[in-house]
Amino acid sequence: MSDYGVKISGFVRKRLPEQLNEIRDSLKNGLGSNVDLTPDTVLGVISHISAERFASIWELAEAVYGTMYPMSATGSNLDKAVSFIGVTRLQELPSSCAVTWFGKHGTVIPDYSCVRNKRSQIKYFALGEVTISQDNAHCVTISPSVGSIEINGTLSVVINGVTYSYQTDRASIKYAMEKLFAKLAELKFADVKLNNLDLTVTASSVTGFSVAVNNKLSISKLGTLGRVTTDKAETDLAEAGDISEIIDLVDGLDEVNNFSFGTAGRQEETDSELYQRYHKGVWHTGAGTAESIQANLLKVEGVNHAVVYENKSNTLNDFGMPAHSLYCVIKGGLDANIAKVILTYAPAGITLHGSSTVTAKDSQKINQIIKFGRPRKVYIWVNVIVNTFVDQGEFAATGYSTKIIENIMNYAATLNVGDDVILQRIIGRCVDVKGVGKVQVTIGRTATLDSAMPSLNGNNITIAPDEEAIFDRTIIKVT
Repeated sequence: MSDYGVKISGFVRKRLPEQLNEIRDSLKNGLGSNVDLTPDTVLGVISHISAERFASIWELAEAVYGTMYPMSATGSNLDKAVSFIGVTRLQELPSSCAVTWFGKHGTVIPDYSCVRNKRSQIKYFALGEVTISQDNAHCVTISPSVGSIEINGTLSVVINGVTYSYQTDRASIKYAMEKLFAKLAELKFADVKLNNLDLTVTASSVTGFSVAVNNKLSISKLGTLGRVTTDKAETDLAEAGDISEIIDLVDGLDEVNNFSFGTAGRQEETDSELYQRYHKGVWHTGAGTAESIQANLLKVEGVNHAVVYENKSNTLNDFGMPAHSLYCVIKGGLDANIAKVILTYAPAGITLHGSSTVTAKDSQKINQIIKFGRPRKVYIWVNVIVNTFVDQGEFAATGYSTKIIENIMNYAATLNVGDDVILQRIIGRCVDVKGVGKVQVTIGRTATLDSAMPSLNGNNITIAPDEEAIFDRTIIKVT
């Protein structure tokens, strides 16, 4: 049996010395043992030429054998080897980012308008024409258009055809704006913030919304979402706020900014990088498992939290999930992009659970109803009673109550979806303020910001896996 060829240990190549020895042995067997095979004879030259040719054929056979396996294949052969599990080489891509164009209603941003990353100085170009419009606002700041408001005066905002209004019972524009803010905080597809008298509404799960206001309000800042990309392959990763320099000036364009991280581009993947990703990317190429769905949801631009729950039982579970269902809870990202991932990776025939519903077409162009969840907001009310030092040589500085609120808001920023509110953490933030000796803290929760104040107590607040604790300065009281 030959010692060469495909063996248990792999492919064993017959090298040139072995080829030459075999040729010489064959000539001696056929022509006699005394035949002259020295290198300068005719038969010696023919032997060496033949051995070199046979060795080349064996090298080719070994190379063909090696192309079957990712560990030994290179170039296009490596592409073919890894394709058996659905992995393909990453081609070169430009960096890209979603940006918000701010300016006057009706301003048109031409295709290929240039902006720049202020940190890296890399230039980005508009991907298609964008029109700044109240009918497709991504971020809008609403301000009072009057200096004061009479009792029974009404502030009104219309978003996507739904009216949010407040008829004030006080002659205070600040109070009226706070109450209007509480109404708008109920929006599920947008984040709402109040800064002094300015209300800012920013789309979070949709690309845009329509907005209009009554005569006591004005739109002081209007932005529409667009996308920019580099004009060649780049590895630049734009962090939030980086893309803010306008290169090509446009009448009516005031500002550009990116509220979320962009997507870094890349050069074409090398053989070494592809081989390493071949082993690490198994979850991403799989489908039907919770791990695979979560891994691919976290790759969606703008998604910063994703968890997939399964109910494998035959009955409704304590979480409200139907039998044999999946519940994907996602924070951030556009609804359409999330639905596309769930449609691709969720197992066939399994019920999808959630309050967000999106229609998406499958590979057969058939409309499918995709359900998933967004974190439900739980508003945390905080009441702090402060005792300051009076005889320890450490006096409370002016504005300590403001500093306490600031520390509580910093604690809130550390909480993720599903994190419980721990009373002792809040107390610790309060006593960190210079001059504060002891505090008594009570907390409670409501489903909306404009709800009546709940009963407060000294217990931790349990947050469900699909809930998110929201702290707001208007419901934190320090005395």
